[in-house]
Amino acid sequence: MCLFLPWSSANSQNATKPRLRIQAIQAGTAVMDEIVADVAAQGTFGVQATVEPIPSVTTIRNFCHGGPDSPDLIMSIHYLHPSIVRECEENGVLEVVAVELGRIALVLATHNESPVKNLTSRQVYLAVARDVPYKQEFARNASVRWSDIEPSLPQLDIRFQLPTREEAPRQLFNAMVLEKGCRAEASIKRIYEAEARTQKCISARTDRIREIQQPNALQALLSAPSGTIGVLSLQDIAASNGRLVGVALDGAVPTYDSIMRAAYTSATSLWMFAKRRPVVTDDDAKINAAVQQIVNFTRDDAIMGPDGLLARNGVVPLPPAEREQQRTTVYSAPSTLQPEISTSWISAVAMGLWQVVWAAPAPEPTTVSRSPQLDLTSLMDIAGYKVSSLDSSFGLIPGASMTFGIAREMSNSDQEYLDRVLYLDARHRVGLVAVLQRRIVRAVLDAIEGGGLEVRSVTVTFLPLPNVSLSVSPKGSE
Repeated sequence: MCLFLPWSSANSQNATKPRLRIQAIQAGTAVMDEIVADVAAQGTFGVQATVEPIPSVTTIRNFCHGGPDSPDLIMSIHYLHPSIVRECEENGVLEVVAVELGRIALVLATHNESPVKNLTSRQVYLAVARDVPYKQEFARNASVRWSDIEPSLPQLDIRFQLPTREEAPRQLFNAMVLEKGCRAEASIKRIYEAEARTQKCISARTDRIREIQQPNALQALLSAPSGTIGVLSLQDIAASNGRLVGVALDGAVPTYDSIMRAAYTSATSLWMFAKRRPVVTDDDAKINAAVQQIVNFTRDDAIMGPDGLLARNGVVPLPPAEREQQRTTVYSAPSTLQPEISTSWISAVAMGLWQVVWAAPAPEPTTVSRSPQLDLTSLMDIAGYKVSSLDSSFGLIPGASMTFGIAREMSNSDQEYLDRVLYLDARHRVGLVAVLQRRIVRAVLDAIEGGGLEVRSVTVTFLPLPNVSLSVSPKGSE
């Protein structure tokens, strides 16, 4: 579906204007519509523009494809990673600007007097899902009270108020809560096909749930029976005058500060990427000028500040220092946008390569409070891989390697979730071992994110020479 902005039909001269293509995740289309409309209202916008709502992973893949259908500007919750960067460079996209606009979060709210104010994503999944794991298979969800899910939870009826299935907050709820909550279930992990696994996670029961359109969500939750949990925004909670509070999810309370500092894990960064076309025609120059207008406008506090357009649409601003950093970002070669620098494998030999596989030592410095301990095997498990073999040999030249085999396909949501895990892990764990662990997992994501490929196995060789090799084949091939 394409959203043709109002001004593109208001003037017959638009038929001769070059077309600026913009793609955005559904949660960002309304914001992007308003940004572009405001820029166009300035009267110097020499293009016609369309904003297409596209899934985040697809948006990133499209950005560097080249050709007439490739977008000039995108809004995504994905970052440009090496495989996409290489494709940009191969297709002649040599100048890209990346702007971190803010953070979007999935916020659950309930009545102030409710005893259910602290839940895990797994508990929410077991409360909401139509079918839940039962004896290595699945059974229709029969839980009526929270105590049916876990005895430690209150004997209070399960009641949820969710956005309608077409709305962006429902998609965030599906990806950031339901899929996260079901991802570690053994019955779910046995489903190889990504689409089948996703549907099993996000298919919601019809009892115990009301679907409410977001404009009516605040008033509906205020009027709902005590203990009802709903999907709202931070602004909605503030507007309730203390009658509603945020539900702590996986141990983190959704507050303005926790989301801004990336301490609330059910949140993700919202990125805007723009590319500068090689100027071959006058239309190319006009499109480049229009993109530059949008980039400049977006980095103003009127858009990304605490009282700006993004904040009014539910996006939590970045901390002041990070916002200032976005204003100084300039067009650069795509390869310079990679968030973690390349590190030599040889340096890791001296500190014990087997540390790369398991958790880094406890004394490693951190930048913020420590997240749950991660290691290579747990990161690869999120990616859908498990250890299939450990090999070692002794002699004059010893050898050691570990092979991970594919256990299940990655869904788009799995990729986005792993992206968030790697992003947060980079903030919590610094040092060589942690960087190498993330780079191994990132190599798998790089191969997959290009689209149409499947990494069948990953072999990490430690001795005699450090190396990582991927066995890659077209998706669906034997």
